[in-house]
Amino acid sequence: MDDTVKARNGILTRFWLGRTELWKAFWVLGLLVLLLKIPGIYALDLDPPLAWWYGYVVIIAGAQVFWIVSVWRCAANASMKLWTFLARGVASLVGINLGLSLILLFT
Repeated sequence: MDDTVKARNGILTRFWLGRTELWKAFWVLGLLVLLLKIPGIYALDLDPPLAWWYGYVVIIAGAQVFWIVSVWRCAANASMKLWTFLARGVASLVGINLGLSLILLFT
């Protein structure tokens, strides 16, 4: 891919389309998703209104879906097939965990 096309595509677009290295999608995006979860930990002591929690869940779920899709697609760029298999396995487990968590939350 030439530099002009890379410059036009933003970093988030490249993650979403699987056009970046696997380690960046896995570790960098994973860290950002983890950092998004920190306000929820501290909010437990503050007892915010229910609307805040619903908004927070939407943001976290969206970020996790973005991470799952990015890791799955970027796994094809791994240096070894083992990393592709492991990354997609972890992304699958995170997806299952997210789905079950949302089911439990809203039932």
